[in-house]
Amino acid sequence: MGVLDFEDSEATIEAVMFPKQWSKYKPILNIGSLYFIKGQVRQDRGLSILADEILPEEDFQSFLTPHVTITIEADGLGEAFYGDLCKLLRKHPGKYEVLLKLVNSEQTVVSMLKSIKVDLNEKLCEEIIDYSKGRAYCS
Repeated sequence: MGVLDFEDSEATIEAVMFPKQWSKYKPILNIGSLYFIKGQVRQDRGLSILADEILPEEDFQSFLTPHVTITIEADGLGEAFYGDLCKLLRKHPGKYEVLLKLVNSEQTVVSMLKSIKVDLNEKLCEEIIDYSKGRAYCS
């Protein structure tokens, strides 16, 4: 079993991968590189991702379907922020997959929310900006 931690000064997001997948993806991982983690967001014991796939930055663009990217200045944001953001997104169901791009001073992490698809519209983008107090936006 593989466990990966992504952290900033306030919170840690854990990605867990079962042994079969872990043995496949472990050799491609390098500290400090950007990866796309495809899996399910879990909130049963804090915010975590049950990872199905890990793709290097150069490979993941070809796998994307129509999507909205939500870029978040992640420094100092805790678990509650992400849980409430998911609740906000679920109020706008649609056909667009959601990519979270978490940016801080040291790294960028991009994650697709497998269980959430949204309707990309101006109202959703405004609500994201308002909820995050300007620290997040959609594109």
